[in-house]
Amino acid sequence: MAPEVSSDRSYNTKADVYSIGIFVEELFNIDINTSTKYPGLNEVVAAMLIYLYNKRPNCSDILTMIKQPNIIIFLTG
Repeated sequence: MAPEVSSDRSYNTKADVYSIGIFVEELFNIDINTSTKYPGLNEVVAAMLIYLYNKRPNCSDILTMIKQPNIIIFLTG
């Protein structure tokens, strides 16, 4: 749950970005501070998990980030 939601503050769709970041972090067992298993994906997940929602990317930004060649190669196998 995004920090702004759990503390009963106002929130927007960036709370969903945070939640998806948590899901991806767990799904791929990523430690955003140390993992090198998924090049490029760490940076995307780290951005999704930024505490302050106004600093967190929106969905359009995330789509742009995952279009990086190294992430596309990882995602398509």
